[in-house]
Amino acid sequence: MVKRNRNIRRSRTKAVVNDAVAKAQRHISEGEFGKAKEAVETGERTVNEYQLDLGDELFIQYSSELKQLSEKIIEDRSVVARQLQEQKQLEAIEAQRRYREQTEADRKRRIAELMDSAMAYQKQQKYPEALGQLEYLLKMDPLNDKALILEDTLEDIISFREQLELEKEKSRERVRTLFGADEAMIPYADVYRFPKNWREIVASPYRKPEEAIGQDPADVAVFKQLDEIVDLSELTPEMPFSEAIEELKNSVEPPLNIIVLWRDLYD
Repeated sequence: MVKRNRNIRRSRTKAVVNDAVAKAQRHISEGEFGKAKEAVETGERTVNEYQLDLGDELFIQYSSELKQLSEKIIEDRSVVARQLQEQKQLEAIEAQRRYREQTEADRKRRIAELMDSAMAYQKQQKYPEALGQLEYLLKMDPLNDKALILEDTLEDIISFREQLELEKEKSRERVRTLFGADEAMIPYADVYRFPKNWREIVASPYRKPEEAIGQDPADVAVFKQLDEIVDLSELTPEMPFSEAIEELKNSVEPPLNIIVLWRDLYD
């Protein structure tokens, strides 16, 4: 009876061990190393529980088989973990490569956009705006030959235009100065001021056309005397100079105011 019970426990232990090995191998193939370890531990507990019934030979056989399986679980788990780590590294490297490529593509696209914008501003003669676009471009690509050449060109154009505008302003200032000097040299520049409605005054039917507008009355009288025709038939070549002067004085009314500098004549 004892022998029979022993054989039953041996058969049960064998079945548990075989089942544990089969489950562990299946879980290992599926990468479920925790479940594989649990299966092996179930088999080990059964083997240890029935050690006396198994005897040394079966106990060593089952224990050795389960131990090898447990070592395989540890080794395969380590291999898979290493492979996963390597895969993650490869994926990270690939992600970095794609990121660098995308970043470079975006940078080139932005550089092209800035160059196109700068050239468009140049065509519109908006040179400061064009320079602004080039400044952004050169921050992204400091050695861009095309941008550097265009920047030098635009700076030269802006400098030339500033110098030209300065020369124009100097010329305008010189003209204003010359006009001011010429106006200051005109005699009586502030005396002869005509009213704004001078055209209406000239066209008025009540104006005396023979009278000058805006002149001093004394000047008017002098011009009027100059326009008079006088009789100088009494003048003769034999008449003394003093009498000739008196004749001229009294030829008009009122008499002319003629002063003879006799001393200068004697000299």
